[in-house]
Amino acid sequence: MLEMRRVCVRYGATQVLWDIDLSVGEGEVVAVMGPNGSGKSTIFKAVMGLAPPFAGAISFRGEDITRLPVERHVARGIALVLERRRLFPTMTVRENVLMGAFHAQAAKAADETLRWLQGLFPVLRERGGQIAESLSGGEQQMVAIARGLMSRPRLLILDEPFLGLAPKMVAQVVDLIRAVNAEGIAVLFNEQNVRTSFSIADRGYVIESGRNVVDGTGLGMLEHPDIRRVYLGEQGAAP
Repeated sequence: MLEMRRVCVRYGATQVLWDIDLSVGEGEVVAVMGPNGSGKSTIFKAVMGLAPPFAGAISFRGEDITRLPVERHVARGIALVLERRRLFPTMTVRENVLMGAFHAQAAKAADETLRWLQGLFPVLRERGGQIAESLSGGEQQMVAIARGLMSRPRLLILDEPFLGLAPKMVAQVVDLIRAVNAEGIAVLFNEQNVRTSFSIADRGYVIESGRNVVDGTGLGMLEHPDIRRVYLGEQGAAP
């Protein structure tokens, strides 16, 4: 479905990604791990056309999208939910969600999509007329994900979906990712919690200093000696 091959990105004169290889298959959940500043969010921005590569190629469902503008990525079935939710704080929950149906095809199916999402997200049914800034952080994250799904994507990208959430809300977002994926939507996300991320992912990648370091199945990543040593603090896992 999604293929990134030897993708390089820079901001001005500063290069932040070097020869990144990454793929997401139809219906997969893929996690991207790495320390702060490693380039995880830039990978997502490159996919969406927000940070176009100066080298390498990105394809989606067989089409080269390397330099397409953002709106054309969305129309082709890719949605990005930015970190820290980025809701319109003084708009209602319903208004925020409907903002996700801005391209023509999504707008035509907006009512149907909203009914589908109300079945997945109780907050949409119960708080639809409430001002977004009055919600808890976890509820706002649910609204942000619902807004992304309003475009009916084939691939949903979540940038740090668990950031700042209490453990109970993290568990709810994990359940939501699984529910969305069960609908046939592929999910690509990044997160700092190694155990949570790789336990729900089919496959995973570790990125450090803008470069691929390790990749494999989700469970395989949890068993990788370098990940166990560096990210989980298990000294006995040293090779």
